[in-house]
Amino acid sequence: MPEREAGRDSRADISGRLSRCGWARQAAAEVKAVLGADQGDWRRFAGGWDAMPLDAYMADGGNYRRRRYGVFHVGSRRITLLPAQPHYQSLGHNRLNGGIDRWFAPLSDDVADSVILARIFERCREIFARLAPAVESWRAEVHQFRIEAAGRDAGHPTPEGRHRDGVTAGFVMLVARDGVEGGDTRLWAPEGGHLASFTMTEPGEALFFDDGRLLHEVTPLRAAADVSVGHRDVLVVTFAPAN
Repeated sequence: MPEREAGRDSRADISGRLSRCGWARQAAAEVKAVLGADQGDWRRFAGGWDAMPLDAYMADGGNYRRRRYGVFHVGSRRITLLPAQPHYQSLGHNRLNGGIDRWFAPLSDDVADSVILARIFERCREIFARLAPAVESWRAEVHQFRIEAAGRDAGHPTPEGRHRDGVTAGFVMLVARDGVEGGDTRLWAPEGGHLASFTMTEPGEALFFDDGRLLHEVTPLRAAADVSVGHRDVLVVTFAPAN
């Protein structure tokens, strides 16, 4: 099986692939089936990416990223949205924007209160339990990202470059992709070996990853020839042991 498809065998167990390889892809149809989302659920959820505010903390001066953020406590019996708080990454994990508290707009209600997000928490808790069986509850940081590309101005999903997030594990799901080219996900071993490259193209497609075993990045986006502004919407949820 070619390297770029090695993580996409839909019949294999996600937890097993994650344990063996450090990452696993899941096709959009399978993700939506697991989440039990009908067209109405998905339409409301995806609508939560409309009218997002710009990320005001871009040290490169870019205005290509829109963002919302929230933190949840994910326990075995209860999922709780925590009070608003800043997002912080060390400079070691984010050499561009790290080292400061960043206060982002809260998650949209269509996302924070959705059955889709609740089921993502449940699914990830089951899968990541195999990575960290001693963890009883998780701190889940939820990020809504919209990356825009206009004309010759590229949008950069990971302007900090190849990196780790400084958590135990993560989940990335494509929500929408309209009028853009590029945006290839690339995974690397800590010592620098290339593990995989692929492009998420279908809303619902997801990536699970063990943050301690690999680095990740996404290549820049460019607007397609026939559009003025294109965009790529993703949901990122990271998991670390709750204090």
